[in-house]
Formats: sequence, C-alpha cells, structure tokens
Amino acid sequence: MSTRHLCLLFLLGCQPPPPPVGPPVTPPVVPPDAGNAPAIDAGTEPVDAGTTPVDAGSSVVDAGAPPPCTGQPGLYREQTFESGGKARRYLLYVPASYACATSTPVLLDFHGAYGGVSPPAEEVYTLDGAMAAADRDGFILVRPRSLTVPNQGRDWHYWDASTADVRENLQFVRGLLADLRTRYHVAADRVYALGFSNGTQLALRLLAEADPIVHGVAVVGGGYWSPFALPASLADRGRVFVATGYRDYHYTLGVPQLVSALKPRGYPMERYLERPMMSGHELFGWTYPEAFAWLDRAEKPAAAGAPPTGWSSSTSAPALTVSVGLSPWLASGIGAAWSVAPGQLDALPALPTSTTPVTGICTTPAGTQLAAVNEGIARRPAGATTWSVVRPPTSATDPVTMVVDVLCLSNGRAIASGFSGFSSDDDGLTWSPMFMGFAGWGSTQVNRLHQTGSGRVIGAGDYWLGTSIDRVVFGSVREVDGRLLAVTSFAGGFVWAAGTHGLIARSSDDGTTWAISSAGEDADIYDLVAVSKDVVVAVGARGLMLVTRDGGATWSRVETGQTGMLTAVRRSGAALENVTVFAEGGTALELPVP
Repeated sequence: MSTRHLCLLFLLGCQPPPPPVGPPVTPPVVPPDAGNAPAIDAGTEPVDAGTTPVDAGSSVVDAGAPPPCTGQPGLYREQTFESGGKARRYLLYVPASYACATSTPVLLDFHGAYGGVSPPAEEVYTLDGAMAAADRDGFILVRPRSLTVPNQGRDWHYWDASTADVRENLQFVRGLLADLRTRYHVAADRVYALGFSNGTQLALRLLAEADPIVHGVAVVGGGYWSPFALPASLADRGRVFVATGYRDYHYTLGVPQLVSALKPRGYPMERYLERPMMSGHELFGWTYPEAFAWLDRAEKPAAAGAPPTGWSSSTSAPALTVSVGLSPWLASGIGAAWSVAPGQLDALPALPTSTTPVTGICTTPAGTQLAAVNEGIARRPAGATTWSVVRPPTSATDPVTMVVDVLCLSNGRAIASGFSGFSSDDDGLTWSPMFMGFAGWGSTQVNRLHQTGSGRVIGAGDYWLGTSIDRVVFGSVREVDGRLLAVTSFAGGFVWAAGTHGLIARSSDDGTTWAISSAGEDADIYDLVAVSKDVVVAVGARGLMLVTRDGGATWSRVETGQTGMLTAVRRSGAALENVTVFAEGGTALELPVP
C-alpha cells in the first residue's frame, strides 16, 4: 500500500483505499487524518546540519552580537535533536536565497497523523509545495516529527496524544527554535506555525501559550476540535489563517469552535482569514504561499476582477451546491437554502444549523426538501415552515455520522452519502445503512451522488468510484488515486467525474468502466455540467473554469476574472445556450457555453 493511502482510522473514520491484504487497522483513541499526500524525493541525501542539543530554556542570541552565520542553505533530512532526554527528529529546508546578513522568517510545519515508516512523517504531506513556498517567500522551513502512538503493532506519528506529550512537544519546539537561532539569523518577530489535521492543535497551542512561541498560525484541515485551555485574553496575538474544506470532517467539528473561542477572548477578528474550499481533508501546495502572505504581511488573496466581455453578473445566493435540472434551482450554503431563478432569489426557512456547510440538497417527488448538513439530513416537507434534522444510524465501523450529499430519485427513494451511505424509502423520515466502499475494507467518504439518464446512480468519493444499478446496493467499480468531488452525465451513457488536483474520470458505458486522466491543472474541480457528449464545463477552486470539446481527453482554461472558489455550474437560457456559474460570495455569472 502506498504511503498516500496510509490513514488513521478512528471515530471520525478517515477512509483510504483497501490494502492488498489484511484487515482494517483498529485505531488508538485519537482523532484521525485522511489520505496522505504523496511524498517527494528532493534528491538530497541526509546532511548533518550541525545541530547541538540545547536546553529549552536557552536564551536567544544577544541582540547586540553579530548574527550567527554557521548555518547554510540546503535541504537537511532526518536531523536529530535531543529534547527532554529523547532523540527527536526534524527536516530543515533553508532556501538558496538565505544570507546571514538579513534576518529571516521561520515557518514551523506540523504534519498530520501518519502510520508509515518510509518516507518519514515530516516528508509525507506536500513537502514539494512547502519548499516551493520557502523558495518564493524566503523563509526557513522546519518540519518537526511527532512522537508515536502504538497501535496493533504499528507506531502512528501523532501530536499531543497525551498530557505528557503536550509538555514534551512544547519543550521540543522551544529548544529547536533556540538551536536554530544559534546557527541562523532568525527574525525574532517572524516565526509562524502551520498545522495540518492533527498538527493544527499543536500549532494553535504555540499561539495560545502565555509566552507565545509563534506570531501567527495557519490551520489546515483542522480547527479547535479538541479544546484546550486558552488564556483569558488573546488580544495581542498574531494572525490566523484557516483553510479547511467544507467536505472535511474537521470543519464542523473545529472551525466554528475556533471562531467561538477567539471572539470572547478579545481576539481582533480582522486578523482572522478563512479561505473557503469545497474540498475534503487535504493539504494543498497553494496553501503555503497564501498562508505565509497573510501571516507575515497581512496580504489577502487578490480580489476578484470584472467578468470578461460577454458575461453577465448578478447578485445571487452564496451557494455551495445547486440542484441539477432546469431553474428555478434549489441552492444551499452555510446554514441556509434558497430557490434561485434568473433575476429571482427566494430564501427558504432557516436551517437549524446556522454554521454548518450545506453541501447537498434535493427535492423528493412528494415535494420534500432534503439537505446534507454534515451531522445528519435536514428535512422540510412541502409547505412546512421549519426544518428538522434526521440523524441516520451509526455502526461499530462507522460510529460518527457525516453527510455531505443527498440525492432524491425519481422512484421516491433518497440516498445520502458521507463517511457512510444511507437510503430512505419514506420521503426522508427514516434512513437505513447503504454500503459504499471497498469490499473487505470498509466504507469510503463519498462526496457526490448523481443519477444518469438510465437511472443508474454514480457515487464519487475519496479514492473510489461506485455505481448502483438497482438503486439499493452499491458496488465498487474503480479505485482512483485522489478525491473525486463532482459528477455529471449526458444521454447515451457518457459520465464524467472530477476532483482534486485536476483529476478526471471518464466513462462511455454509464459508469461501468472508467478511464482516468488529468485536466492539466493543479487545482480542484468542484462541479461539472455536460452540454453534449463532447462538451463539458468544469469549475472549481481559485476561479478555475475549464472546458473540454473532445469528451474530456483535453481541457482548456477559461478566464473568469474570479479569485475565489466557483462552486457550481448549470446550463441556463431559454434554449440552454448558456451556463450559469455560482461564485464565492453570492455572485452568479452567466455566459454562452464556452
């Protein structure tokens, strides 16, 4: 099994593809990380960086002394540092632009949970993107390695698994920084931390210490999901950057809680920046330059420009998803839903979960509206003025409900997906388990459900494509190397799925077999619409819009003038000659099919 597929299986149930042999791993009692990003070989052998054990209480080099100049640029892997009587390890990357005459910022980058051995934990998650950002922005990158938690014969790297670990990790970080200052000219007020998933907790602790260790924190794929004591006032703390996808199990668990913890402690919320994403649990290379720009220079991503000539723009719902079919569409966003038609926007009754991303919505043949609200399924019968939340049953293998999409079928059945699958035959009143995943391994997170013209249901998720012919049982069709986030189809059995890093899957036999390719863009695709068997339009992260005119074999970029996410695309116009694109912030863009 490749390192990208190693995953910590716990109550929240991150889901890798199946291993070739052996049962699922029973987890330790700690929260999870999902699929690991591929590691890279930087082409540099481990080099002795000249580290010397330093007491965590060591003082910073005298400000009046010449800057330390023994440290040199380069990639230093598998470095050993003694802390608390233990040999701890870390990776150090110093960009070629480093010069000891100039004080240099530092980014401490804390990895997510990891159960592999090779490559080491600090090299697994998006190392190439982190080093590229260090080169661009001129910061020293430090990736410490966590302690381990034993589990069924395997040691999982995991931050702060116990109270004792917390103390040891804080001592380790303080000592490691003190040691770096003896060799490198570190800018005292420009030390920052980025944490991914499990690493977010330690990163936040560094900012929340009575004597803060860092001057800003980036939280990626996480939040304040395992609360720890915070000081009474956070008014003097550095900036915070958050990039946790709306289909990430950590969003609802931790991001609203982080905001709720900061505000009453006087934290200036103008220092808080959240980068909305429709992705799942993942660390992207682009996160590093955006996070560093905010933490170090208070620079936000560039604002959206005017749409290109030939486009029309109107105010619409800040939609995360829009129902399939002709308008009026049903749209949903953060704790809200709307009926949307050209020039018309009607708010539906408020959902009971005002901070939850509603990432799936549909209407049953009886007129009942169903919405995926992460912890369950919101239900509003036709004519009702309120929603109720139904929580599907859990099981021993999937003990936490997480729902990210819901599909209303023409035969009255409804299907919901997330960590697990569920189906309902009574207009969404009650739900039963519906397996979606790999036989012999377990369920996978399914991000999008779609019904083709033949009635077949396609499920697209993390490392997985599946179908249901009878709309009762799902079968695994194809393992994919990435996360799929969108599906569309056209008459005649043509189906497309797309997802992270430009991943494309194509089928010409109604989802029975698939060809996997790339759109040629290292950006996430959040939604698709098929115009014909040859023409498909895709939209996604950071203003991405793509079109194919050869059935998905090749794709070309369409400039949009947008910098935020494009969440949904639908055919529109009297003769369906246009497409309407829903953009971050509540803008609808309409243009002729590109």
